[in-house]
Amino acid sequence: MMIYITKWALTEGIIEAELLTPDVKPGRLIEAKWAVDRRSFFHGAEWHLTYHAAIARAVHMREAKLRSLKKQYDRVEDLKFR
Repeated sequence: MMIYITKWALTEGIIEAELLTPDVKPGRLIEAKWAVDRRSFFHGAEWHLTYHAAIARAVHMREAKLRSLKKQYDRVEDLKFR
């Protein structure tokens, strides 16, 4: 079964991986094989059963990062020097 990993969606994109954990439910800890001989454990919102769910999570991650960067920009812009 294929799953979609969003742990690194903002840097690496959405990764398609082969699920190695049997009888899996969304939100649980799973083991997946991806790329060449790469096996990792993922949990919670780091993986999804459908590509649509992975896209929705990646969009949410992008929006949160933009909000964070906006706050950081505003703090730097408000700095006063004497």
